[in-house]
Parts: sequence; C-alpha cells; structure tokens
Amino acid sequence: MKKIISNLLLLSLISLFSSQAKALDLPKAFTTDFAVTLATDGSQRESGRVFSANPELIRTELKTEGKDQINIYRDHKRYVLYPDRKWYRVFSDGHPLINEFSVIYQTDTRWEKIGDKEISGKSAIKWNVTYHVNNQDKTVKVWTDANNNNPLRIKVDNKIVNLTNFKEGDPDPSLFEVPRNYTEIQDYQE
Repeated sequence: MKKIISNLLLLSLISLFSSQAKALDLPKAFTTDFAVTLATDGSQRESGRVFSANPELIRTELKTEGKDQINIYRDHKRYVLYPDRKWYRVFSDGHPLINEFSVIYQTDTRWEKIGDKEISGKSAIKWNVTYHVNNQDKTVKVWTDANNNNPLRIKVDNKIVNLTNFKEGDPDPSLFEVPRNYTEIQDYQE
C-alpha cells in the first residue's frame, strides 16, 4: 500500500509539471532527481529519478525500502520492473494511478500564486494547484523556480517531494521500453 501511495504522489508530481498548465510555461519533457520526505518529521521515504517524454510517457526509478524499482507508464499501462531479478509485471486493467494521472490534464486546472520563498538558494514562487478528480477538487502546493518555472518542490498531504538536477529535454526513447532480457511475471510477493 505504501508503494501505491508513493507512486500516486509521484505521478501527481509528474503530471503537474508535464501538464498543459496554461498559467505557466512548464516543461513537458524533462529529467529530474527527487526525494520524498514526510512533512511531520523530515524522514526520507524514497528517492529516485523521473524521466518524462510527455504527459503520457513517464519512467520513474525509485529506491524504496532498500529495493530498486522502475515504473514505466505508457499506453495506459504501468510496467513495473524489478532490476535485481530482471522481472517485470504489467498492469493493464486501467490501473488507478493512470486514471489519477490523466485527470490533472483537464483544462480547468487552476494555478494560484500564494507567495515567494527561497528553496535551495533559488528564488521560488509558491502556488496552490487545484484539479478536479472523483467529483471533488484536490489542491497541492507547488514551488517553481522564479527564473524559469522549473519545478523545485511539491507538497501533497504530509509528503514533500524535492526536485534537484532538473533538465529540460527529451529523454532517450529506449528508457520507455522493457529490456528484452526481462521476464514477465504474473505476481510478485516479497
């Protein structure tokens, strides 16, 4: 369950910064490192890297609970890769993360500037970003670089995602393919 919540948080982050967001000129194709911490005690939960070619073609590489995991989101499917075993699973049943991810692209996403702050030595703009999902409005806090609108931080509920080494541009297309030497599995329990 923790991995599903973390993946949901990460997809919300990605989709916010890959989305149409007409209020800002945010990049759609990028690579960035991230670290997820709890707002309550500052403890780090997971870290990794995100590769976004467009809002519907995403790769996340995470380290959570000491294990490496890769998620590839494409064609409304989620491919979960386990590099240590060279296995992968496919979730093709309209996985809820993909549905959550998709709704943020609605044209009624609202960005409201609520302040300024310095983050990691950079001047940042703080936003309330509201989107509609499951018949209700959801709001997250987002900080973007005041000079170029690149995302620096997002806060969802009690989790904070800090972004570093943000680079605009298309990632290598091979990152969105399952390696040929991986074997598909149906179920995986630790």
